[in-house]
Amino acid sequence: MAHKTLLESMKLGEFINSLKTKNPNQNRSLQYVTKNNQIRDAVKKLSDNRILSLPVWDEEAKKFVGFISIIDIVNFCMEDGERMQKRGRSSPRAPQEMFSDLLSEITLDGSQFDVLESDSNLEEVLRYFTLGWHRVLVADPSAAENTPSGFVISQSDVLNFLHENSNQVESIVTKTLQEHGFLSHDAPSIGPKKLITLSHKASAVQGFRTLYNDHTNAVAVVDENGKLVDNLSATDLRGIPEESILSLLTLPVLTFLEHVRKVVRQPITCTKRSTLKEVIDILVERRIHRVWIVDDLFHVEGVVSLTDVICKFAPFDYKKLHSFKV
Repeated sequence: MAHKTLLESMKLGEFINSLKTKNPNQNRSLQYVTKNNQIRDAVKKLSDNRILSLPVWDEEAKKFVGFISIIDIVNFCMEDGERMQKRGRSSPRAPQEMFSDLLSEITLDGSQFDVLESDSNLEEVLRYFTLGWHRVLVADPSAAENTPSGFVISQSDVLNFLHENSNQVESIVTKTLQEHGFLSHDAPSIGPKKLITLSHKASAVQGFRTLYNDHTNAVAVVDENGKLVDNLSATDLRGIPEESILSLLTLPVLTFLEHVRKVVRQPITCTKRSTLKEVIDILVERRIHRVWIVDDLFHVEGVVSLTDVICKFAPFDYKKLHSFKV
């Protein structure tokens, strides 16, 4: 298959060099934290760089042990009251006290974490993405041994590559979303798709707890008639400073979104008749992470995320074995 050859032939070292060449002004230096950093250090670095996750370096083991995301941190803070009760304390701590905890207090899921070598290829990256990872860490062959170094490749980086080479993957991108089985009721029986929605009357913290508990990255915000009015995702936490994050989460979800975005933004949608190429064009041109599939009445029928798209180019669609992540 043409797309398999395309992905197998692209080595990660070459791919990273191409990213640097195309965007010479973009800072791709590795941002990371250590297990001995305080939570506030991670929040500040995430906010300053307007990113959603950071690799975590273990200074004792001399290796990276996983990624920590802003959702991990929010959930840790939301569960503080329960932890304090178990320790005999009757009330949760103030944000300043929570943020002084070390990152080692937060459990990282490193069960599938690995650092890829620069002579690996893009097909290997796609395998990790289909397992739920949103970025991978690639070793820097020129760096000294046992030092925190490397490069991060994101799903957006790979999607841009596929978009640029769409003429080599026409057999995949010309099919409609319905033909690809993206509608929630079209999901395979071995791994049913789970379309997650949130009432517009819910609070922001309820929404983000839903993201964490359901292992997903976005929920559709719907009105009392089930019509799509907005969406809430981890991206909406990007750039929020430490002193504001917990207080903002108590707001109603639509008020929270209005506050953090500063502008009213309509959710980006498509229909089941849209082709995968049309959706990829939208994702790349608008620099977004998902497009919602709606019917003529604006009821949500499904969602197409970066992970969903990338799975269609992987050697095996591992996502069919798991509940989908948007």
